[in-house]
Amino acid sequence: MKDITIVGSATPSKVEPFRTVIEEAARLTATLGFSITSGGGQGMSSIFLSEYFSAGGKHARIFLPHQENMEAYGDKVDTKATELIYTDLDYPRRNIMMVENSQRVLAITGGLGTLTECIHGIYDFHVPLAVYEPSDIAKTLHSIPECENKFTSYKSQQELENWLRKER
Repeated sequence: MKDITIVGSATPSKVEPFRTVIEEAARLTATLGFSITSGGGQGMSSIFLSEYFSAGGKHARIFLPHQENMEAYGDKVDTKATELIYTDLDYPRRNIMMVENSQRVLAITGGLGTLTECIHGIYDFHVPLAVYEPSDIAKTLHSIPECENKFTSYKSQQELENWLRKER
């Protein structure tokens, strides 16, 4: 089974404007038979995993940071996952570990943590990356010369599907 790592904001209010895009991507990955890797946060990950399993998705693993970091951030474990990986690392190191172990990465929206996941993925680990074009993440990545032409932007579900099929 092919795996895709999803990265994005863990803040529910920041991902709500992207809910439809997140749900469409989740249904598509489930339909195409992907397993999911995620950080398990309450924002994008929660929406994505809920829709993924509703659409027939079979496997999702979550990389968890150190318990104290989660408590300090107010984060909770998403119980929808089929596999929990306890890293005992802080969030930045957990994020790097997550993308280092990725076959491909999908970013829809997010902040600094998501940006670093994307940069490490494409620059350090050469992992294929797709980014939803209207997001701030895409705009920022386009502005970094070292990242230009190292990732795929998509604006529609059909463009995402084409990328997912190509990367299989």
